[in-house]
Amino acid sequence: MGSFRRPVGPLPSAIYWRRRAVLLGLLAVLAIFAILVINLGGGSENAADEGKNPAESITPGPTDDSSVIDNPPGGRDEDGGGSGDSEGSGGSGDEDGGGSGGSEGSGGSDGSGDGGGSGDGEDGGSAGGGSGAGGAGSAGGGFDAGSDGVPAGSSMAACAAGDVELTLRSQERSYAPGERPVFEVTAVNSGDRDCKLDFSPTSTVLTISAAGGGASQWWASDDCPWTTDPILLAVPAGSEVSRTYEWDMRASEPRCATPKAGTAGAGSYEAEVSADGLATATAPFVLEKA
Repeated sequence: MGSFRRPVGPLPSAIYWRRRAVLLGLLAVLAIFAILVINLGGGSENAADEGKNPAESITPGPTDDSSVIDNPPGGRDEDGGGSGDSEGSGGSGDEDGGGSGGSEGSGGSDGSGDGGGSGDGEDGGSAGGGSGAGGAGSAGGGFDAGSDGVPAGSSMAACAAGDVELTLRSQERSYAPGERPVFEVTAVNSGDRDCKLDFSPTSTVLTISAAGGGASQWWASDDCPWTTDPILLAVPAGSEVSRTYEWDMRASEPRCATPKAGTAGAGSYEAEVSADGLATATAPFVLEKA
């Protein structure tokens, strides 16, 4: 013990005490390092153990049978395949409509209602219309009053002969095979006051017939109209208002009866427009041979 307290050697005792202090410091550093290594290693093992045994997920238990919804979305039974029996607007089907003929319904149902679209199942002819002055319409779609419309109870005077004249123009003089004829119906007001004219397909009637002796009528807008409601349009004084029809070259029959099959063949035809109290107007055109 004496040599530990009082170092023995050729060097001064202070040097031996420094050496001992350095040695003790190194030992302390090594001990701290060993403790850190042990702690880090233990943390890694704990993390690995936690990864091997993840927490169990919570899954919902079985629901009561009384809470299961048996009906499909929509609130009503569906037969599947296409549009149903409810009244629609302008679609295909075998309901009364004023549009183009086609197969029965769309996708396996009875069709989509009393719209202004398709005919009654077998090649029901149609002509569409367009709103606005000179605006072109789509086949079978018809047209509405648009910005020119007048309310049904309007006190505006009805258009009368002498002030208003109907004109009819075929967009083309002749149409290539497969090209649908387009016609523009115009009411020209040369008077000094505005007036209203019913442009509905049952009041301002467009008919298409084969030209020549014994002409036969092919199609008329009032045979199977897309609407029977008035379409009152204002015809401004000193101005005009127009609507267009596009004919799909199919026939029509009164009261939406089944028309003859097929489309109009090559030859000369004549379109005519008439309205109560106004003079009729005509426009010839030709369907070219294939």
